[in-house]
Amino acid sequence: MKKKVLFLLSCIIILIISLGVWYSNTFIHFADKNMARRLAYEVGKGNAFFVTQKDLDKITKLSIGPTCYYDTIVDIAYCHNLELLCLNNYNLMFDNWEGNMIFGNSYRTNEIIAEEDSEPDKVERLQEDLKHIFQSCPNITWFAVREMGEQYKDKVGYNPDCLMYTQFTDISFLEYGKNLETVFLVRQNNIEDYSVFLKLEKIRWIDIGDNANFKNIDELPVDRLEKYYIGNTPVYEEMMKEENQ
Repeated sequence: MKKKVLFLLSCIIILIISLGVWYSNTFIHFADKNMARRLAYEVGKGNAFFVTQKDLDKITKLSIGPTCYYDTIVDIAYCHNLELLCLNNYNLMFDNWEGNMIFGNSYRTNEIIAEEDSEPDKVERLQEDLKHIFQSCPNITWFAVREMGEQYKDKVGYNPDCLMYTQFTDISFLEYGKNLETVFLVRQNNIEDYSVFLKLEKIRWIDIGDNANFKNIDELPVDRLEKYYIGNTPVYEEMMKEENQ
């Protein structure tokens, strides 16, 4: 009798271990629960628990809304065939994928974020996440950080202070976007060095309007660009002064 019990217990243990190994090798283990919900929604899965790598390989376009609602966005790196990535798009957050339904009551206010992470730590983590994302998703051709328009101020979860968490201090992560053709970095106040754009061989369109510290036009490969926008920057203001003299 004891032998039968031991044999049965051994079979159960082996079955549990096998199921664990199967699950680990089949389904994605997300680092952030809100990003898990976002990506599950994107691939039509009601539960992020059952999202597979094959599912995420189908994603080519992704707009995730404000980054401050995630502890990390590194899970985007699972989307190996991603071509378009947009951050801080309130239009998508509230109008297209019903963020209130997806997040439930888990919206994170600026005060909650501030208790967990200082602003520099949050920005640095985002920059590291983007480096990993560009390394893992070599097909990205279009990258944008959108502003948070006040037209969404009456929406549930609207938090204009989220914008400070995408105030980059270092955009060297763009260097890993080997196929980047279009980059929008609007209203950035803390970037000192834009020379990474010179390393992007396929870049054709750059929008860095309203960037407070863009002071050197030579940091853009102007001769290779089809379009670029530098309005309301120190460089643009200097150019206007020279034209009016």
